[in-house]
Amino acid sequence: MKTLILYNSKKGFTLKCAEYLHNEIKDSDLFSIDSKEFNFEDYEKVLIGAPIYFGGVNKDVVKFLNKNRVILLKKKLGMFYSGMNKEDISKTVQESLPADLFYHAEIVHSGGAYYFEKMNFLQRMIVKKVANVYKTTEDFKIEKLKSLI
Repeated sequence: MKTLILYNSKKGFTLKCAEYLHNEIKDSDLFSIDSKEFNFEDYEKVLIGAPIYFGGVNKDVVKFLNKNRVILLKKKLGMFYSGMNKEDISKTVQESLPADLFYHAEIVHSGGAYYFEKMNFLQRMIVKKVANVYKTTEDFKIEKLKSLI
């Protein structure tokens, strides 16, 4: 079964997850969600990764899902979301997706990261204040990602 892996990544963690899946799935292709280089017809399975920032799924991913909803409902679909606020992930994902896609897809929380070296001053200050985190931290949930393979 040929697998298409699409991702959107702001600081690099979602890309890391997408690359992990690509390395583990022999017959897979990896593209940014913005790419025009793939054709859905070439794939039986689609995996989509997106970050969650400040309580919302990336708007470009939501737009992509809405635009391609009919095609995605015909595919075996998996989604992996990354973010460090574990309590809000499930609710945020459900509220961001069209209901039919939410119930059609296998959805996992792949973990998240705070990469201080990739944040600007304001972002670092917000993370320190809200999350009480003061250095680069990563929570890579490999077992969750393996469930999509």
